[in-house]
Amino acid sequence: MVTKEVVIRDFKNIKAKATKYFRDGKYEKCLATIEAAAFLANNFNLFYVDEALEEMVRKIGENYI
Repeated sequence: MVTKEVVIRDFKNIKAKATKYFRDGKYEKCLATIEAAAFLANNFNLFYVDEALEEMVRKIGENYI
């Protein structure tokens, strides 16, 4: 059964993986992982923004400019 606790746990696991990819410089994998986290947060109406993920996206963007 999908519960709020399960979705939050999965979100945190995905976020941790995105953070690891970011630290390792694997930006494409990081962005794909952030997209998965955003999908969960959006489709289960958990929250609208995650500051840490937003910051990673911003920093990745700065590296490409």
